[in-house]
Amino acid sequence: MAGLPTTGDPTLQAADAALEVRGNAQESRGYYGTYSAGDECTRKQWLAFRWVAKKMFAADVLRRFEDGHMGEDLQTARLKCVDDLILMTLDPTTGEQFEFTDCDGHMGGHCDGQIKGLLQAPKTPHIWEHKQCADKKLKQLEKAKKDGKESDALRQWDWVYFIQAQIYMHEFKFTRHYLTCASPGGRKTISVRTHYEKAEAMKAIDRASMVIQCPSPETLSRISNDETFFKCKWCDFSEVCYGHSFPLANCRTCVKSTPVKNGEWHCAKWDSVIPLDGQRQGCEHHVFIPALITMEMTDAADDSSWAEYKMPDGELLRNGREWVQSQELSDAGLAATSIRVMTIKKPLPGDG
Repeated sequence: MAGLPTTGDPTLQAADAALEVRGNAQESRGYYGTYSAGDECTRKQWLAFRWVAKKMFAADVLRRFEDGHMGEDLQTARLKCVDDLILMTLDPTTGEQFEFTDCDGHMGGHCDGQIKGLLQAPKTPHIWEHKQCADKKLKQLEKAKKDGKESDALRQWDWVYFIQAQIYMHEFKFTRHYLTCASPGGRKTISVRTHYEKAEAMKAIDRASMVIQCPSPETLSRISNDETFFKCKWCDFSEVCYGHSFPLANCRTCVKSTPVKNGEWHCAKWDSVIPLDGQRQGCEHHVFIPALITMEMTDAADDSSWAEYKMPDGELLRNGREWVQSQELSDAGLAATSIRVMTIKKPLPGDG
């Protein structure tokens, strides 16, 4: 009789594979989210907003996301058991999550809820957010709350969450934020209340606006110029940022597109607003924002219809017009996925 496999459960492995397919099939957000606002690397913020690469999550990360969603529902039910406490997770005027937009419609966010009737502050309405985190991180929050003032604990514990809280309070016009944080599965929960700080909120929103309107990443500083620095090493955009792979070809990586009012994008080639699905697809006239390509630019069209670069082996490569897949990219050590380019063997028709 054949023995059972000892290298893992094939059924659970198949479940993980299916989870990864489903979880990574979701499209990138069309807007700059509040979670990005607290990130200390402005270059990373820009690369994320411009869709230079698609984040791919392993099954263990996706399971943590699922735990977070289920934990939020569980904590909602628990809080609603408290007499005289009012927790709204949906905007009664829309039936959807509470939502805001800013920065000409390009920045947006959804808070988990709005709550009133906390026993420790019964008259003050609060923005409510719930997080699930590992036991170690939960203990760090508990320590931050014990070691100083509760109103400073969130700032000391997690800067990204702190900035997110400040933006939510500013946008929804609240003066207090109530965070509940639970261990995986929700077995242990602690809370922290945070005061609104207008200066911090405005600083983050101004920074977001700067990132959104910036036409090129070269003017935005990295958190480090050392790609072996641990935060760069684990960044989803490191390969593009340090020139080891090409960015994805879509309207947001094209030199002809610009974010405009009402959360829209405008194409200079077609003199038209680009719908969201169109932004993801791009068109045959796509030309990369030059700063996204680390090779030397040797020539370019005045109308931005193409740009020419010198590859590491000295061969010329032209980006734009009648693209074809180029095997030479792999030979140069650059990823050729999701990118259409043309190597210059002879002048293109119409070049003279």
